[in-house]
Amino acid sequence: MQMPHSAPYPGDLFVHLQSFLVLIGHLGGPGSFENAAQDLAIDRSVLRRRVATLTEWVGRPLLEGRGPRTKLSASGEQVATHARALLRGVAAMRETVATVRPNIVVGCTGTITTELLPNVIVASGTLRPAPRVTVRRVGGADCRGMLERGEIDLGISRFSEAKHADGAKLCEDRLFLLAPTRHPLARAARINIAKLRGTDLVLYGPRSRTRKRVMERLADQDVSVAVEVSGKAAVIEYVRRGLGIGFVSAVPWAAPRHRGIHVRDVTSLFPRATFVLQVAPARRDSEDVRAFARLVRAEAKARLAARSPSQGF
Repeated sequence: MQMPHSAPYPGDLFVHLQSFLVLIGHLGGPGSFENAAQDLAIDRSVLRRRVATLTEWVGRPLLEGRGPRTKLSASGEQVATHARALLRGVAAMRETVATVRPNIVVGCTGTITTELLPNVIVASGTLRPAPRVTVRRVGGADCRGMLERGEIDLGISRFSEAKHADGAKLCEDRLFLLAPTRHPLARAARINIAKLRGTDLVLYGPRSRTRKRVMERLADQDVSVAVEVSGKAAVIEYVRRGLGIGFVSAVPWAAPRHRGIHVRDVTSLFPRATFVLQVAPARRDSEDVRAFARLVRAEAKARLAARSPSQGF
């Protein structure tokens, strides 16, 4: 009985076509069904049912003859031709899909951009498939909005700037004071807020979170911003030339070091800040994004563990 052409196939068409092609390879010899079933690791009766189902669905005999003289019918030849093309197409599809690299966009502060992500991006080359990573430098408030709008897949920002508290904690955002080696602060045994009174500062621009963190604490200490710069390298250069003391934030394992500059961790004197990793709501089910997020967390954990005792804060 021929099935209607619109009827769905009553079984696994892909598996049945594969079985049919294996059977074809044994036609013309004794025990074709037995040998094909053995190759497929199934019982001969199962193979016969698969061929019968395929025949009924096509509506034409696929085989003719009996025993060793069994061969393909004209309809069977057509089915075999299309089956081979279908299987080749499926194989090509899988190969093509396997080479497609997922796109992952990470939004984060400059501190994370330079001091954490490079190693993570290199390590992501071991993922399969390896993602194509784009890094966008954004502030905390912008990062939050871009996550919600799906403009970035992962965001790394300070906890105080994150909208939700469910982000994964990565590490502290340490604050370092930079002073010329001949500056009184460089020779002081201990530093407190009072010792910073009246100093000239080298700081980032007004939108900088580091600047706000420093100036909120020193608001009543008669300090002034002598030089306003962009970037950690510029802070270091102006401090090295004796034009003021600077403040830069960094992850714990990346304290700035430069000849002619004394560096001291003053995190305890200022509001604490912690970096958290968040995933865009629309991408939380993406295995590619989750895998990259795991690399970020692992890298932060490894760098913290590898920090030598002499770098303790």
